[in-house]
Amino acid sequence: MEEGKGRVCVTGGTGFLGSWIIKRLLEDGYTVNATVRDDPERKKDVSFLTNLPGASQKLKFFSADLSIPESFNAAIEGCIGIFHTATPIDLEMNESEE
Repeated sequence: MEEGKGRVCVTGGTGFLGSWIIKRLLEDGYTVNATVRDDPERKKDVSFLTNLPGASQKLKFFSADLSIPESFNAAIEGCIGIFHTATPIDLEMNESEE
């Protein structure tokens, strides 16, 4: 991958905020490492990102889990910056609304 302006990591790359940051970074000439939550039960459609101009050469996906900090090591290696937009999700709603 050609580096251009440098390599940055966007955690939560398939989320609303993360995907807009990726779009802008690619437009500005950056190479982007995007982290996504691993979900073995269903494959995440990332075509809205892979179809962005320059994505085929400058966008790479990494599986990472917020509860396992070292799972981000490969994604952040060699990066000049990180946009941390990933957030934990509790599908069982174990937290009170308060």
